[in-house]
Amino acid sequence: MTVGRFLTFAVILVISAVVSTTLVRRDRARHPPTSAAFFPPSPRVPVRPAPREAPASPISVPSSAASVSDAPRDNPRSEAFCPSDMVLAEGVMCADPERQCAARDGAGSLCQRYEPARCRPGLSLRFCIDRYEFPNEEGALPAVMVTFAAARSACEEEGRRLCRDLEWTFACEGPSGLALPYGDELVADACNVGQSGPSVHADELWEPRNVSSVVARVDARTRSGSLARCVSPSGAFDMTGNVEEWVVGSDSSATLRGGQYTASEPTCRSERTTSQAAYRMFHTGFRCCRDPFTNLPGRSALVSEGAAAPVAPSPGFD
Repeated sequence: MTVGRFLTFAVILVISAVVSTTLVRRDRARHPPTSAAFFPPSPRVPVRPAPREAPASPISVPSSAASVSDAPRDNPRSEAFCPSDMVLAEGVMCADPERQCAARDGAGSLCQRYEPARCRPGLSLRFCIDRYEFPNEEGALPAVMVTFAAARSACEEEGRRLCRDLEWTFACEGPSGLALPYGDELVADACNVGQSGPSVHADELWEPRNVSSVVARVDARTRSGSLARCVSPSGAFDMTGNVEEWVVGSDSSATLRGGQYTASEPTCRSERTTSQAAYRMFHTGFRCCRDPFTNLPGRSALVSEGAAAPVAPSPGFD
């Protein structure tokens, strides 16, 4: 390449660069960019780090000061193992608890506070239980005037089963063996108990046409879930008081658990048995149980969260 050609090529490059720079500047003047760099920066607000929360245990045991926010209503394990209207109860049962009364009321007839239970390890359980008394709907009045056979049949129609005695007890007291579903200290208005009302003779309930009027006269039920503190460690509501609940006893007998609204203060271990197949009363109800789901994606990871992998008791465990 000769010197003349080189100089000509250099001049052309310089002219092209000047022209392109001029055109770009004119275009920017006509159309200013909209990037954040052309807006005045907003003042920076210091962001406080969110407090670190302790990892939730599969089952939390509420104290007597528990509130509705403490209730394990959104336990992810319940959502994984149970239908949406049931809660998961799992853990090692407190067998043969040695429970002592630490303080009584002024008359000395009612225990106000229990010593923590001294437990020995019992069965390892995992099962699902209705969150509320049948019909298992928040805000509904629980069904009453139900016989043992009718309760069992209703659960079967729902694809579930009547709870076994040990299951019901564990769902109420949790692995710590609480005396009451919400703790070991009596809170007078926590559950629907101690209601007074007119007495009813069994003969008044013999004729079906009389049942409605009698129930209306003495009824003192509260709507399911309306008492936020009456919730067990597993997240089941109204397990003591309101209506007593049918369960299958240890010898397959018809057993009533949890007391009802006229009882002074039933505990998680309160029970009544009856040999009358057709027994029903204006405060007899029930709730259902079922085995947890087994074929779930990611179930092994959920199981590994606990120290053990408990299962629902076999049909003949009792």
